[in-house]
Amino acid sequence: MGAWANYVCVRDGEHTVLSNKLGAYELLEISAMGPGITRRYLERWEHEFGQDDWLSDALTDGGLLVDWDRSVLIAFTVHRSPQVRAAWLENAAHTWPGWQVRWAYDGNGDLARHAGADVTAVRAEFDGSDLLYGVERPWTSPDPTWLVTIADTAAYALTPLAFRPWEAGPGMLAQLRAADRVTSCDFVPRAGLHLDPATRTAGLWTTIDPLDGLAERWPARWPGWTLQLWDDRHAEQSARCTTGVTVPDADPGECRRLLARSVVQAWAVFVAEDVDVNLADVHPEPEIREHLIEPPSWYSVMRHTAVGRADLSAVHRMLTGEDLAHPVHRRRR
Repeated sequence: MGAWANYVCVRDGEHTVLSNKLGAYELLEISAMGPGITRRYLERWEHEFGQDDWLSDALTDGGLLVDWDRSVLIAFTVHRSPQVRAAWLENAAHTWPGWQVRWAYDGNGDLARHAGADVTAVRAEFDGSDLLYGVERPWTSPDPTWLVTIADTAAYALTPLAFRPWEAGPGMLAQLRAADRVTSCDFVPRAGLHLDPATRTAGLWTTIDPLDGLAERWPARWPGWTLQLWDDRHAEQSARCTTGVTVPDADPGECRRLLARSVVQAWAVFVAEDVDVNLADVHPEPEIREHLIEPPSWYSVMRHTAVGRADLSAVHRMLTGEDLAHPVHRRRR
């Protein structure tokens, strides 16, 4: 199934789209390295795989737009935590100096609008289900994901058993379970929905869950309700909900450590000075190794991006204040 992403490059007033089957897994780790390495990666990807058409919201888990004309960087992915996202946004201000760095809260829609593309080309038809909860499976995580608050009277911590509550419509109010009711928020939500039935007003903030055109669907899904979009400003929800329920801020130091670990894991095998020995360790069979690095392939793109020890060390030091011990790939032999 992969984790498809649209990679969009804007040059000389024109945009090109590259499709990456694993792109949503690694777009933060690639762009965290700064514009030079990101440019090499994207140019190599286009050289090996060519250009594509936009993939729709239903097919993608992430996206990255680099506007080389106006120095704008926009990204989103559902495959990293809110903590890693927070560190990426903070770090990008340093690794992309002079650039405007934004998160795409509307997912592909934000990328398409910036590129001047037809937003309807990325939209997908939603099933329109009014159900809030799905069927519990053995692998369903018990950890809360979303915070739903009702005026200043009640709060609910929803696990992944629930679908995105803002998609269910006002009927979700009657489906909220007493078992999910909380009197405090001791987790970092991916998103939060605040509902005021008296004024029929909804407020929504999100970190890693793209809204995928929710504002366009809202009148049909929530007739008579007004929607306020708060980007990632969870304080808006905290200020309106019941006493004792406050969305906590993630620890900045831990956020940076998580991003640093993810960046090192992404590039460890492909550090330029060590890549040949590393690949031989990971894939000791020469025939398999040669097949994997033969263009066009993800292995080939990562290898030719040529991230050096100094490049990786510099980003790691910026995030953690600590030096890296090379080689970072833990070889089996």
